[in-house]
Amino acid sequence: MDEKRDLRTVRTQRHLRDALFELMFEKPINKISIRELTERAEISRCTFYLYYDSIFSMLKSIENEMLFAFREGVKTILSENVDSKTLISELITFCFQHKYDNLPYAKLLYVNSGNQEFIEQYTKIIIEELCIAFPGKIKTNMITVLNFYFSGIIALIHEWILNDITESPEEMAKRVIHIISNGKSYLEMFDTR
Repeated sequence: MDEKRDLRTVRTQRHLRDALFELMFEKPINKISIRELTERAEISRCTFYLYYDSIFSMLKSIENEMLFAFREGVKTILSENVDSKTLISELITFCFQHKYDNLPYAKLLYVNSGNQEFIEQYTKIIIEELCIAFPGKIKTNMITVLNFYFSGIIALIHEWILNDITESPEEMAKRVIHIISNGKSYLEMFDTR
C-alpha cells in the first residue's frame, strides 16, 4: 500500500513539475497562478497543497533536487582515486553533463527563475566537496582560484545552455581545459605594445 502511495506521489509531482515547466516556457514564473498550474497538471489545488506551499516553494524543491544530484555526482568523482589532471577534467565534464542531462529544466531555471543564488550554488558545492575530499590541503588562495575558475565555467555553461547547445558536454569540457591551460596566450593577444 505504501509503495502505491509513493508511486502516486512521484507521478503527481512529475505532472506538477511538467506543467510548471510548460507554463514557464509561456510566461515568467511570477505570472503563473496555482489555479493555472493545477489545471494544466489536471490535479486539484488541495493536492498541490499537500506537497507545496506555493509555486516558489515548488521551484525551490526542484532546485534542491538538482543541487543534491549535482553534489552526489561531485562526491562520486572525488571518491575515485585519480591524478589531479584527470580529476579536474572529470569535474569540468560533469558540470556540463549535469546540465545537459537536466534539459530543459536547467534552461528554464536559468532563464525564468532569475535566481542567481541557485546558479552560484554549483560553484559553492564543488569548492565545499573539494575541501572535504582534501582536508587541510586547500588554502584560502586556492579557494579563490577555484572560485574564479568554476564561476567562469558555470557562466560558460549558462551561455552554452542559452545558445541551444551545439557542442557536446565533452567538447565543451575540452574547450574549457584548453582555455585554462593556455590562458596566458589568450590574454597576450590584447597586448598592443
